[in-house]
Amino acid sequence: MANRVVCDCGRCRTRGLLGPVILITLGGLFLIGEFVPRWDFGDLWPVLLIVIGVIKLLEYSASPAGHQG
Repeated sequence: MANRVVCDCGRCRTRGLLGPVILITLGGLFLIGEFVPRWDFGDLWPVLLIVIGVIKLLEYSASPAGHQG
């Protein structure tokens, strides 16, 4: 087995947040739809795009210093 290099630079750590943050945001949007009858996912889906954009901006602006791989 080859040794796997794990990078701990800011850019790689931020990239690792994208999946969990999308799942949490989706869950929150569906939960809001259950508790606030006027709103449903059809009204709130742009929030998901905003969250993805913010994570990508953080990823882009994070320092690649110490990047391995």
